[in-house]
Amino acid sequence: MPPLPAAPMQPDVVYLGRMIKDGKVKVFFASNGDPVVLSTGDVLNGSWRVQAISTTEVALHHLQTGETRRVAMGGSTDPHPGSVATVQIGQRFLASQPIQQQKTD
Repeated sequence: MPPLPAAPMQPDVVYLGRMIKDGKVKVFFASNGDPVVLSTGDVLNGSWRVQAISTTEVALHHLQTGETRRVAMGGSTDPHPGSVATVQIGQRFLASQPIQQQKTD
């Protein structure tokens, strides 16, 4: 049986925030310690294209595998863990360690 394809490399990325100016949305990240400002269509770390930016999330599309990751910007939740990573400003996402989901009782 052939080996399974490797998962896309997960960059060390920290979501910093977003800005709307003249109707255009930009999102701010730190990638491996370096600041990055992206708009829809821009590519992060040479492999993740910013597919869409909404008021609640950023959709990233991996150029080689076609995988889509959605990063929820602060506080929203998804009933399907793993499909959306909820992050707060300054929190890492798409890092080598998965985001720990907070459990509520």
